[in-house]
Amino acid sequence: MARAVPKRVIGQRYEIRGPIKSGGMGHVWRAYDVVLERDVAIKVIRHGIAGDSEELAQRFRNEALIHAKLAHSGIPKVHDALLDAAADGLYMVMELVQGESLAEIVTVSGRLPIHWTACLGVQLCAILHHAHEISVVHRDIKPENIMVAVDGTVRLLDFGIAVTPDPSLSRLTSAGKVVGTYVYMAPEQIEESNITPSADLYSFGVLLYQLLIGKPPFEGSTVQLMRHHLFSSPVTPRSLRPEIDAQLDELVMGLLAKKPSERPEGALEVARRLLSHAPSGSGYLSVPGLPELIHPTLPVPSARGAGKPAGKPCSASRPARIISVSARIAEALQLLADGRVSEAVASYQELAEELGKAGPERAFEAQKCRIRAAICRIKLNQEQQALEELQIELKELLRLYPATHPQVLEVRKYIGFLLRFLRRFSEAAVVLVDLHGDLVQARGSDSEDAVAVRNELVRIRRQMQGS
Repeated sequence: MARAVPKRVIGQRYEIRGPIKSGGMGHVWRAYDVVLERDVAIKVIRHGIAGDSEELAQRFRNEALIHAKLAHSGIPKVHDALLDAAADGLYMVMELVQGESLAEIVTVSGRLPIHWTACLGVQLCAILHHAHEISVVHRDIKPENIMVAVDGTVRLLDFGIAVTPDPSLSRLTSAGKVVGTYVYMAPEQIEESNITPSADLYSFGVLLYQLLIGKPPFEGSTVQLMRHHLFSSPVTPRSLRPEIDAQLDELVMGLLAKKPSERPEGALEVARRLLSHAPSGSGYLSVPGLPELIHPTLPVPSARGAGKPAGKPCSASRPARIISVSARIAEALQLLADGRVSEAVASYQELAEELGKAGPERAFEAQKCRIRAAICRIKLNQEQQALEELQIELKELLRLYPATHPQVLEVRKYIGFLLRFLRRFSEAAVVLVDLHGDLVQARGSDSEDAVAVRNELVRIRRQMQGS
């Protein structure tokens, strides 16, 4: 007779029933609360995740506390949280949302009807308006984090990388580490600039574009996506789908503005403008092949939010000097985008010098600015000087970080490519062979950077044979 498999129980209360989804930090499970006799969702931190365990615990605690501050029907409620890593682990017990993931809907249906998209968009903007009113920025708006519940309402999930100015909820993003999903990421997220609610509006614009057209405005590798978000203008939705009217086209393109100040002022304004594209009436919107949606209504602005546009910076989100640095980095990037490369180099160098005088706590940022200045020199045809500066920075980096640190890997790649460009083939091959091994170890043989380095080695081999 087969022995029954014992049920896995968390916290001596929650019986795990099956998986819902997996993410970067862990798993989400369907479970049953034996005390209150109800189904719940449990988010569990994966064992063996790279990184400092105390930082993970603090990040997880922050997510629970941010959820506790949110009070909107479109955001799943948190019922319980165990934050003691020495016990059963790190887990968060949440309301179980029954419905369909927007990611699944998009995969099956492709581009969606305009009025259905607008209806969903108004509901999502109402959720964002609530979050932004209490200065919570989600930072990861994408189809995988949105559900259409069985009651026709839209739900926004996963505030794992959300930020808030509350001093009790510390910012845990490590220096030089970009968080979010590149397909939907605002330019200021890519550049680690001051993050405001406007970053969510940009991501929402990418999402809206995808729902209307069937694909996001930009596609490609991570590097290509970063460049597109920073410097490229997307094809207008109306040119790809003529039935999109001029007002909706203008709204989408406004949301995708590179500068936060040029986007709509807040989620409430976006909801108002979308509402005119959604069907009027009450009850449910039914479209064959798609889940039903409740006809949307506008969120009511709270008194505390009056006169304070949601897109403005949250004054407590960073110390003033950090905001100043981020703004100047953004200015340097804009100079680069405008083709004023020499000015961009000078701007990075000036900032690096100032940060270098600010003490060891700013050393990483200073070095990052020096590296960016060196990379900019490549556009000025100053390859030899760029190489020499990057080699100096690499020695300093390797004194502080392992060979597989992301910044070290990036500098090694530029050095290898520059050596090949300068026809120092043997040196380039040595650098890139070692780099390829470390990239495979750190990111896998099929990672974008590993493939790029492998292709570069093929070019070197051909050039050496032809010389």
